[in-house]
Amino acid sequence: MSLRTLLSSAELSSASGIYALLNRINNDDRTLYCMLRMLMMKGGITREVAHEALESICYFYTDSSNKFMASLARSAVEKIEGVKEREAILAQNCADLTGIQMVNGTGRAYVVFLPDASEPGRVRYSCFDTGGFFSHSTFDTYEEALEDAWRSGFRTVSEDVLSPMSLTDEWATGSEYTAMIQQINLGHDIDKRMVH
Repeated sequence: MSLRTLLSSAELSSASGIYALLNRINNDDRTLYCMLRMLMMKGGITREVAHEALESICYFYTDSSNKFMASLARSAVEKIEGVKEREAILAQNCADLTGIQMVNGTGRAYVVFLPDASEPGRVRYSCFDTGGFFSHSTFDTYEEALEDAWRSGFRTVSEDVLSPMSLTDEWATGSEYTAMIQQINLGHDIDKRMVH
């Protein structure tokens, strides 16, 4: 079926109509590429839905036999994974992220990148919020740590929030609670009066 025929029979004013059009393209990566490009040039909701559709399928087309579709898919994957943004963060810091802090999309949770104290030669990012540290993950390189933090939603470098946040009463209370949980996990008895 030609692109013109497909387009003329499609209802492009809604997301469901655009998805229905894309679903009619079976096993023809060239036609899919051309259709996506045409939809992206239209603007408005049509463009938005075409980008959304590409993001939902791009991982399946990175090795397409159609070099244009493969290239479009790889570009979408790079955008989703923040490849260029992560490369820029690493370059700006000469690949040493020690002390760099990032915030997630909600603006309520942060990470700080540090050398790992318990595993010399490795690095970590530690997650924290107003109530203190709540987890960490360890890696061989800062590049690996940044990739994992990015996937977890930490995508914006922030100013130093750890220093002022760690001086609050809420941080102190949260840190006491975390220490208590750690003692319980280690099998130690705790004073039951400490549990609120």
